[in-house]
Amino acid sequence: MRFIWRALAVTASAFYLCGCSTIIEGTSQRIAVATSPPGGYCSLKRDGQEIATVAQTPAEVTVDRTKDDILINCVASGYAPSSQYLHSGIATGVYGNIIIGGVVGWGVDSATGADNAYPSTVNLSMNPLSKDEAQIAAGLTQITARPCTREEADMKLFSQAQGYRYISNCY
Repeated sequence: MRFIWRALAVTASAFYLCGCSTIIEGTSQRIAVATSPPGGYCSLKRDGQEIATVAQTPAEVTVDRTKDDILINCVASGYAPSSQYLHSGIATGVYGNIIIGGVVGWGVDSATGADNAYPSTVNLSMNPLSKDEAQIAAGLTQITARPCTREEADMKLFSQAQGYRYISNCY
C-alpha cells in the first residue's frame, strides 16, 4: 500500500511540474526573422529600447518574454523599409499550469514572463523603390507633405541610423 501512495505522489508531482511554463518553455524565446527579399537589416525594439538586431536576414534572434509587444523594423538597399509589431500572446503551457499548478504556478509564470509568447517566425515583405522613390533616396528631390506618424518617425530615425534614407511623404 505504501508503494502505491508513493507512486501516486510522484505521478502527481510530475503532472504539477509539467504545467509550469517557466520549466517547460523558459523565459526567453527564439524568433526566426526573414525578409523578402533576403539580406535585410532588422532591429527589434520593445518600449523604445533595442533588444536585438539581425545583420542579414534570414536569421534567428533570442528575446526575453514579456507582456510588451515588439516592433521590428527592416531596411534593405533599393527597397522601402518595412515594420511590423510582434504581439505578446499567451504561452501554451499556461493553460496546463492553471489547471494543474493553480494560482501559485501561474503567478510564477507571470512574474518570470514565461506565460507570454511571441510568434516564432516573422517575414516582412519590402517593396522595391520606384524610379522616383530611388531618386528621392539618392537625394535628388525632397517630398514633405504631412507630419509623420510615430511609427514613420521611428522608422525614419532607424533607417538613417543604418545609413539608409526613409522614403515617405511625411516630414
